[in-house]
Amino acid sequence: MATGTLGKRRGRLGDRNKTVEASKDIAVMIVYSATTAQFLTDTAANVIHQRIIDELKRRTGKRVGESEIASWRNSMQFMASVVSGADISDQSNVSIEYTIPLTSKRVDFILSGQNAEHQNTAVVVELK
Repeated sequence: MATGTLGKRRGRLGDRNKTVEASKDIAVMIVYSATTAQFLTDTAANVIHQRIIDELKRRTGKRVGESEIASWRNSMQFMASVVSGADISDQSNVSIEYTIPLTSKRVDFILSGQNAEHQNTAVVVELK
């Protein structure tokens, strides 16, 4: 398990299904994390929603409603079309359902990697 202090921006948010320990022992959960290439493969195979469901259930023990599952299916297909249509490296990272520390809120989709100037960059997307 990869760990780091988020306040110092350490930790590997791109590692698949990792919990990163934040300062003050606050656990940060990312339900799905993969390269953009793997995300596009999972989406094309129509298994992305099942990977999210399985990991969320494993981590929280909770089941998800059909409306949320349908939302993931549709939203992730849409995001796959956005990612595949853009000039984004196959080695950039996609993180889905990132739990915001100190809250019960989750961010739907994060795309992270380096821009053309090799600067670390992230785009946070809240899907509706």
